[in-house]
Order: sequence, then structure tokens, then C-alpha cells
Amino acid sequence: QALVYSTCSIHQIENEEVVAAVLRMQSDFILDTALPHWPRRGEVLSSLDAHTAKLISERTVRSKYPEDATIGFFLARFIRKDSEEAAAKIGVPAASKQPRALVE
Repeated sequence: QALVYSTCSIHQIENEEVVAAVLRMQSDFILDTALPHWPRRGEVLSSLDAHTAKLISERTVRSKYPEDATIGFFLARFIRKDSEEAAAKIGVPAASKQPRALVE
């Protein structure tokens, strides 16, 4: 229940700003840490509140030319809030897969 957003772009408008828009419009997803061992993280967007800007910059991945021997790419990983993976990460019970009983 994960969704990965990736570009071959170095531009904030195609990268961090898209992630910010997804978080604003899709409240059923949370931003997970993409490629935790990758050394270069996302950039801080000055147009966002400090908490959201920090979250996006810490949990997304960037590569840059020539430091990473690529032309540049960006990666973000979202997970559904009601998934077992999200529940484990944020410490809440996952949504039940059992059908709800009908109340008459």
C-alpha cells in the first residue's frame, strides 16, 4: 500500500512542491522516508510552514549532477494511513480487514 513518486528533475516545482500538494490534498497518505541510506535528501521549501518543509526535506531523496554521477532525480514514498505499514510507523492500529457487522 505504498505509492512512489519519482522524477528525473532537479526542479522544486516538479519535486518537493508536488509532494506538498499531495500531502495537502490527499489526507489518507503519509510521507514515508524514501531510501533511508541515501545521503542526499530533499530541499527545504521556504513557502511551507517549518514542520512540513522539514518533513519533506528529510523524507525525500535527491541526486545531483555531478556529485552523484547522474543528471538528477527525485524520489518520494507515500503510504496509506490505514495500512499495516503506516500503523507500525505511526503507532496506531491498522484498519481491520474484517467486514463490519450490520446494525439493525
